[in-house]
Formats: sequence, C-alpha cells, structure tokens
Amino acid sequence: MPVVQALRSFVARVGYSNNNKKQDPKDKLRRTTSQSIVCTSSSAVIPFTPDFPPASSSSSSSTRKSAPCPLVEPQSPEQYVAMCMARHITIHSKFFEAALEIDSPIIAIAMAYLVRTCETQDPSSSDTFFEALYLAWETEEDSVLGQQDIAEYFLGPYPTSSRGVSRDQLRKERSEWRLNLHKFMKGKDRLWKDLEYRTIVFHPEMEKMLALLPTEHEVMTRKCTREIDDLFPPKQRAA
Repeated sequence: MPVVQALRSFVARVGYSNNNKKQDPKDKLRRTTSQSIVCTSSSAVIPFTPDFPPASSSSSSSTRKSAPCPLVEPQSPEQYVAMCMARHITIHSKFFEAALEIDSPIIAIAMAYLVRTCETQDPSSSDTFFEALYLAWETEEDSVLGQQDIAEYFLGPYPTSSRGVSRDQLRKERSEWRLNLHKFMKGKDRLWKDLEYRTIVFHPEMEKMLALLPTEHEVMTRKCTREIDDLFPPKQRAA
C-alpha cells in the first residue's frame, strides 16, 4: 500500500510521532477530565461564519484561521465545537463511508481536543478537523489503517507509476504529496503542543462529547474499533 509505506518512511525520517516525545511518568497522574478551556471571548457575540472547504479539500488549498473560537450567545465552547463537528461529518460524509475504521469514540476524542484548544485552533477548519482526527487515532490505536484513510482522503492518493506519467512528472507529484504531508504533520503537531502533549481523554469527558455530537449520522453508531467498556474499565470510570 503506497500511502502506508509513504507514511512510515516519512515518520521514520522526520520523526513526527507522539511516541518520539518522552513524557514524564508523573504526567499521567496530572491528566484530569477538567481540561476544557473557556474562551476569553465568551462575552462577545460573533456571527457564526465558519470556513468549510469543499469535500475534496487539501492542506495546500485550505486556509487556517488563528482567531479564537467564535461564540454565538448563549453557546459554550463545547456547543460551538459540536456544531462544527456536525458540519464536518456532513460535508465529509464520503470519507466516513469509506473509512470504516473511524468510529464514534475516535470522533469524540478529536472533539475533546478541539474544545480544549478552542483559543488557539479553529474548529471550523477542515485542516484542524482532520489533524485532530489523525491525532486521536495516533493516540488510541496501534494500526495505521485510520492514518491511511485520512491521508488518502485529505492529501489524495500517493502518486504511482501505474498512471503512465513521465518519470519527471511522477517525481514532481510525489515531492508535492510529501510536502503536503509535511504541512499536515506540522499542523497536527501544533495541535498536540497546544494540548500540552496531554491527549488522554477519560470517560466522563468522553461521555460529555458523545452527548453533544449528532446521532443521525451513521458513523456515530459505530463502535467497531473497541467497545466503550474496553476503552474505559469500571475502575477508571469510578475515578
């Protein structure tokens, strides 16, 4: 699978992986479920005009906003992010139809990341949405299936010689694809840094995100990766 090989070689060469950062063992004890960030702009009433690129967006064509997350009174950051997530799931429905590995817990984890970082990230951006989804998969799963699905949809398929293009054209297309992958990984790492490298989402926060997410989308009924009981043992729930 060309995309998987490209991802593995890129990560091995550049080192974009959560596993490359050594974390203090005490950091796990400091992770809590009350890490949601309250936007300083909560008193402002800003029109809801999110920037949603078309479904075939790529990191080279979409733009990123650096403004704090806008709020429409009386919305909370969680409600605003949930609205953005619902729009993303609708707009990118073809992705979720094809990416059967992506399930509701992964989407809820990605939403928790965007709620925590609403002051520095733009939840309405497709770039940010897929970076959060990629980081959630990278944190929770051992396989590269979800990463492959995200890369193929967001960046396009990895250029191969089977299309009959010239060697120089193929080299150029592969160089552009790797450059877009590099930009995507840098965006994902910015999100990881904004999270202070704390990507664990505990059960109470998970349940809160799931309760806010839309239920009419088929992807929200999936628990194909792991069941909730496997994700969060009873002892961890009690905590």
